[in-house]
Amino acid sequence: MADCKARLIKAESLITSLSKEKTRWKALSEQLTVDLVNLTGDILISAGLIAYLGAFNSLYRDEILAIWVKLSTERNIPNSGKFSLKATLGDPVEIRQWNLWALPSDDFSIDNAIITILPEDGPSLSILRDRLTSGFVTLVRTKNSRYSSSLTASISSTSRAPSAMDHLS
Repeated sequence: MADCKARLIKAESLITSLSKEKTRWKALSEQLTVDLVNLTGDILISAGLIAYLGAFNSLYRDEILAIWVKLSTERNIPNSGKFSLKATLGDPVEIRQWNLWALPSDDFSIDNAIITILPEDGPSLSILRDRLTSGFVTLVRTKNSRYSSSLTASISSTSRAPSAMDHLS
């Protein structure tokens, strides 16, 4: 009898948990439906950013992206309203791996990494991985009090810096 009661309690707990999951999955499904509709404009803006804005700083990029989002909305091209390359093309697992490699975690740096590794079959990511594991890449933050001396030491420690072409041959 006690065994039966224990099983009944576990079954009720399982049913309650599953009903909460149903609510969460339904909300996720609705969000994915909205994201699918907005994908057209977000991909269009992503293509523009990759093709035209990669060389510019974050302030200029943000200014132009705001204009593009506004124009997209005015022309009835669905978009998320607040554009993010990280949200549109980024892979959270891959981005987390970049952070574990000590790459900066700000949106501008992540956007630059996404732009750099596209297309996926390009050699950029493997070059970055090789450079990080070999100790060739040195991260120096501009807010570091020893920024200048760290940068000078990094530059002077290499007689000839390997180029990306070295890894392509």
